[in-house]
Amino acid sequence: MADAVVLARADAPGTKRLAAYVVPADGDLSVSDLRHFLGERLPGYMVPSVLILRGLAALTPNGKINRQALAAAEERPAAEKPYAEPGTPAEKTLADIWAQVLSVERVGIHDNFFELGGDSIISIQIIARAREAVST
Repeated sequence: MADAVVLARADAPGTKRLAAYVVPADGDLSVSDLRHFLGERLPGYMVPSVLILRGLAALTPNGKINRQALAAAEERPAAEKPYAEPGTPAEKTLADIWAQVLSVERVGIHDNFFELGGDSIISIQIIARAREAVST
């Protein structure tokens, strides 16, 4: 890594999650590789739920990272695979639930829950909403 910053972002009222903005030293770093690397070295609760690979924003006049200029954590992170639209009604329903709970624009059938910012708390919300969708 050439540079990185981790912020506690409030993506929804009352909900905070860690978002990491990473400038790779070379172009070969992927989100899944970084998540795996961090997962081997940190307890699960310390691994950022959102990992965004890109250049960091301009510096403040004091030479510090301009945290206000960083992209919002709800922005869809770089995906490992190209977007593939859900095909069945069940896939569409689950993709819509994931998108709402993860605060991303869209979810494809090959998207990784954790790479989109998912964690154990969010998984409970998804299960509850999926059960509600099935019962209606």
